[in-house]
Amino acid sequence: MNDTNVFISQKELFSLYNHAGSPDTQGQGLPFRIPRSLAERFPEKNNAVIRQFIPSPQETVILPYESPDPLSEQTFRKMPWLVHQYNSRVLIRATDQCAAYCRFCYRRAIQTQVSGFLSNTEIANLCEYIQGHKSIREILISGGDPLFGTDTWLYKLLSGIRTASKQSIIRICTRIPIVLPERITDSLLATLKEFGPLVFVVHCNHADELDKQSRTALDTIRQHGFYVVSQTVLLKSINDSVSALINLFTELYRLGILPYYLFQGDLTQGTSHFRTPLSKGLSLYNELRKNLSGIELPRYAVDAPGGLGKIYLPEGCTQNGDGNWFLKTPDGKTALYPEE
Repeated sequence: MNDTNVFISQKELFSLYNHAGSPDTQGQGLPFRIPRSLAERFPEKNNAVIRQFIPSPQETVILPYESPDPLSEQTFRKMPWLVHQYNSRVLIRATDQCAAYCRFCYRRAIQTQVSGFLSNTEIANLCEYIQGHKSIREILISGGDPLFGTDTWLYKLLSGIRTASKQSIIRICTRIPIVLPERITDSLLATLKEFGPLVFVVHCNHADELDKQSRTALDTIRQHGFYVVSQTVLLKSINDSVSALINLFTELYRLGILPYYLFQGDLTQGTSHFRTPLSKGLSLYNELRKNLSGIELPRYAVDAPGGLGKIYLPEGCTQNGDGNWFLKTPDGKTALYPEE
């Protein structure tokens, strides 16, 4: 892609929004990238969408309990780009590239450890691994964002995976329909259609993200017969209100998208300014349960520190005397999550 035409510079973005602060602000280890079309779609100053992508000096604040690898993916990494934590599913980091870099990304410290997109040799190696593990029922393709790759590269990746595992369900974990909806083309979807069963897991955090362009992209995905679910991160001052979350989940449901997960913020280095206190998250979720139907209501979850996996909330946590939270895993292990 031509960066000059497709992406807006940080200096130009700060000027466009009359943003207070230095346009030279650098995030802690995470590149800056926003499509020009995304900035033009949301021209209002201080809007909830663009704020998710603007670097802040607060990213240099590292708290004692924060980690560069909060999910301990390194522990379960079988190859530099393959994580096998759960017996029935495997995660492929197909690229370190995103169309727009969310400043709260839990992989922010390792985004540049995989360069570009998986090579033919790397694809062959991961397919050999998948073929040798018959317990795998689901294959999550993440990144970065796999849809930032070309149709040709995606075809090579998916054809290799489908040859290695004919019955597994493939999940495409993506933010592209929101941040670069023009990437969702009939050609792309025809390529993906060859390798079903395939599910889109779309990252969407605010109802404002569901504008005309992204709605068209999401509708196009559904019209091609794909099942689409959403995942949302609970973000301080972005969507941490009952009204914001209700608007988001009801709009997703109207679009035929199943709200799947609402995630409590991970303890990622330099992201404390985005995290909502767990006590507030639990209070918000209690109100959501009163106001949303069962099909509109996502599961509230947190990835436990130390690589202990997903914990469902509120049933998976209790508060201790210090104001922190005990997270209980299904197999009886315990992790500590701070009350910030």
